[in-house]
Amino acid sequence: MKKKIKIAYLLDKSNNWLEKYLKKYPKISAKAQKGKSSYYRKRKIDDQEININSTIKKSFNKLRIGNNEKWPSYFYLKKKIYN
Repeated sequence: MKKKIKIAYLLDKSNNWLEKYLKKYPKISAKAQKGKSSYYRKRKIDDQEININSTIKKSFNKLRIGNNEKWPSYFYLKKKIYN
């Protein structure tokens, strides 16, 4: 029940924000996006494994986008995991 209340609260806040935005910018209009669409699959923990034989330059993006709580970067060395 608590989750339903929280969702309803968030939706109410979102609608208030949208109404304020539309009042502030009444002449806004929708446009079709240009260019090709891109879709990426959901990231998994396995995507964060770093190859210890690759250079830091090649591994930089995995280190950069890693999130220590949700998907930390890690590697194996001598059957031990390091993150």
